[in-house]
Amino acid sequence: MKKILGIIGALVLGSMTALSAKEWKNIAGFGWNLPTDFTFTADDYKNGEEVVLENQTGLELFYMGIGKKGFAVKAAADLNGSGINHEFEKTPFIGANINLQIGAGYAPIHSEKFTVGIFGMLGIDASPFYAESTSYDTSFHKEITSKYTEGQIGYMLGGNITAMYSPKQSFNLYASCSVNYVTPGIYLVRAEFSDIYANSENYFDTNSSVKVIPTIGISWNF
Repeated sequence: MKKILGIIGALVLGSMTALSAKEWKNIAGFGWNLPTDFTFTADDYKNGEEVVLENQTGLELFYMGIGKKGFAVKAAADLNGSGINHEFEKTPFIGANINLQIGAGYAPIHSEKFTVGIFGMLGIDASPFYAESTSYDTSFHKEITSKYTEGQIGYMLGGNITAMYSPKQSFNLYASCSVNYVTPGIYLVRAEFSDIYANSENYFDTNSSVKVIPTIGISWNF
């Protein structure tokens, strides 16, 4: 973990140094992450059954900077809605996906009309989920409120390609795609009950997997 955080810190410092240069093109914008599923397995969780985080789609905010010679940096933050491929007492989980990425690379094309950047990226991916239901226990003649929390977190290491077209000065349409290796991480499963039953909390080790994030949106130069 310390090595990864050190690399991210170095990228941030490099970006700040690059931003101080005179010949620098700044671009910021937002886009929509197209729906994708993220599948992984967790040791000892449901006998290794696949966990599918479904239809992850939502908003991306990003910054990209390009130097005169093509050196480029990029930072992105995504907030997506998400589902999960199982239910708790016939109650679907409400969930979200959050991922933060930062990286550096090269822009082989950076003209007035077209920009293409290729980046190596590092980041963190997390997905919390929540479900709540009420049932009646006939043995104890009591109504029980059950709350279920599940969540995944892992580091990401991968690549991103971003392409932009500028129909007007300082305004861009863009498309990007990130392909990330998600490192082994942790999957949390917690159950809380209002009465009678004992609460539980378990952590499972997740296996590595691959996550693809396609995005389309708009941006501005400044």
